[in-house]
Amino acid sequence: MEKIAIIGFSCLFPDANNPQEFWQNLINNKDSISSITLQQMGMEPSMFYNHKKRTPDKIYSLKGAFIRNFEFNANGYNLPPLFLEQLDDTFKWSLYSAKQALQHSGYLEKPKTLKKQGLF
Repeated sequence: MEKIAIIGFSCLFPDANNPQEFWQNLINNKDSISSITLQQMGMEPSMFYNHKKRTPDKIYSLKGAFIRNFEFNANGYNLPPLFLEQLDDTFKWSLYSAKQALQHSGYLEKPKTLKKQGLF
């Protein structure tokens, strides 16, 4: 088995843009569950609601843990910012978290070293 070293970490959760905020939310027993909005669904969420679980094409809860108020800065990714701005939020969240983990590791500004790294 090949040896690996974890040298940096990051996270993005509802109400937590980094590990420190996430840890503080845990300590404070913060509830980050909220109702889904029309803006998030792109249409009225109640159209998809049915209290019976396993109903095809329906959801049985209008609440969840949603990432909100996330501001993505498309600069500094070695990709065209216009391209990055057009990506789905899931990709933006992944890029943000990866960049934060690399910053945490201290290797973000060391391109020669980064060429030898892997990211999980």
